[in-house]
Amino acid sequence: MLTRLRDIIARDERGAAAMEFALLLAPLMLILLGAIDFGRFAFAAITISNAARTGAANCQYSSCAGISDGDIRQVVHDEAQPHLDIPMTSTNIPISRPTADPGCTASRPCLRVGVVYAFATLVPWPGMPASFNIVRQAQIVTAIQ
Repeated sequence: MLTRLRDIIARDERGAAAMEFALLLAPLMLILLGAIDFGRFAFAAITISNAARTGAANCQYSSCAGISDGDIRQVVHDEAQPHLDIPMTSTNIPISRPTADPGCTASRPCLRVGVVYAFATLVPWPGMPASFNIVRQAQIVTAIQ
């Protein structure tokens, strides 16, 4: 009788699936949250890259010398605003008109537009800061005027 009871208990696997699910739930959740955070990071990086390029390209469609930095910041802000909240300040959208770069002259002005976005992760990952800046720049050399 005792050996028969031991054989029945040894073959009972009713809780095995629940135990396996409980053991795999934590790693699966980490993978899911990591994929979501990486997707958010990639989306933010692409969005601010496009916004910087749009701001720099705005110089192509109008006189680069006649357009103000505030107008360029407004274009960048309008491009990124539907997706991300980027304050329209000179620290978040730095604009420079370099003259020391090769190819930049008085007749061919250059414009460099940057975008700085403070990205915060959803989960505090070990070995990684919870918040960091994503920085993207675009530079354009206008056509000879």
